[in-house]
Amino acid sequence: CVSCYLSHLHHPQAQMEECDKMHHQMREAERECTELLRRINAWNRLNSDSLSDYGPLSPQAGGTRPFNPTCCRMCCGRVLSHILSLVMACFKTSMKDCEHAISKEFIRALFDEQFNRFPGICEVKRAAIRSLATTSEVGAKFVLAELRTRLKATQDVVSAEILGSLVQREFSISDQYVELAVEILDEGIF
Repeated sequence: CVSCYLSHLHHPQAQMEECDKMHHQMREAERECTELLRRINAWNRLNSDSLSDYGPLSPQAGGTRPFNPTCCRMCCGRVLSHILSLVMACFKTSMKDCEHAISKEFIRALFDEQFNRFPGICEVKRAAIRSLATTSEVGAKFVLAELRTRLKATQDVVSAEILGSLVQREFSISDQYVELAVEILDEGIF
């Protein structure tokens, strides 16, 4: 009954217990709110391809800083290999959800083999190129454009090897790869 509850609150001890109980519930609600906000922020960072929360950064830099996993010359090749393997595993899991992350710059970085002093990096990058070309329509178009540029401008042997392996496969625009291979052979580039 409400009157019994109100009369119970007139006792100082009962009022103190009720206040403590309310205070405890309020603190618990604040903790839950903070945890939910932390999770929402983490999901937002994940959805915007941001790996970490760096906090407020300089406004001149636009508030973001590029991701740099390591500066150590001894382990950077191994770290690069693991990160690239992780990225490719994400692509294989759900290419449709990840296709928006494929860009010309990403494909160009995969073709860049200046880090060939690290064993296995070049092969991991080539496998990534082949995988993106055969499983993603966006990736296939970017890879085709990069192959065309490299083969016509610099007669890149690595690009020729990649093209050779791709013309043997069947995928969304494989006929365009075959046309490029024929075009390169007709022009006597290789």
